[in-house]
Amino acid sequence: AVEEELTIDREDVVDAGRATFRRAGFETQAAATLTTSSLLGFAVLSDDLPAIRLAILTYGVWAMGEWVVHRFFMHAKKGSFGDRVTHLNDLHVTHHVDTNKDMTMKNGF
Repeated sequence: AVEEELTIDREDVVDAGRATFRRAGFETQAAATLTTSSLLGFAVLSDDLPAIRLAILTYGVWAMGEWVVHRFFMHAKKGSFGDRVTHLNDLHVTHHVDTNKDMTMKNGF
């Protein structure tokens, strides 16, 4: 079997990813913000079930941290702060080339 070297134009992949992104409407964003704020308020102010409160806070902190790393480092533009700090973006963009939208792998992997 002959192996081909896979060459990927990073900018094409980044542009292709942006083409499928649609920002949620204002109403959806407002509902999500209200829901999140309400859950956070419940988690912080509730004296009932401290284990559940801790679980909600832990989940929220980890989710926000993951979002920050994913947004500002894994999808960093070439030459940006996130690109200069770490090169996770090059590896992560390659992941998008090899992965289908439903997170299954393309044939041959």
